Amino acid sequence: MPKKTKVSYYVATPVAKAIKLLAAREESTQSEVAERALEAYLSDRQEDIDWNSAAAGAFEFWENPADAAYDDV
Repeated sequence: MPKKTKVSYYVATPVAKAIKLLAAREESTQSEVAERALEAYLSDRQEDIDWNSAAAGAFEFWENPADAAYDDV
């Protein structure tokens, strides 16, 4: 079972303040708000990674000895 990490919301950072305000507004816990925010952030990053991986193959065409002379132009 993965070890759970505790996050302290007692430090008055702008992010902690925003989490506290959203939790109060939504009548949910700060942990729930933080978890949703982190999931949304990471899913966006994963989409970026997926796009970069998909696009990488498009550049393989240019990596060949036949056009190496043009690489220095």
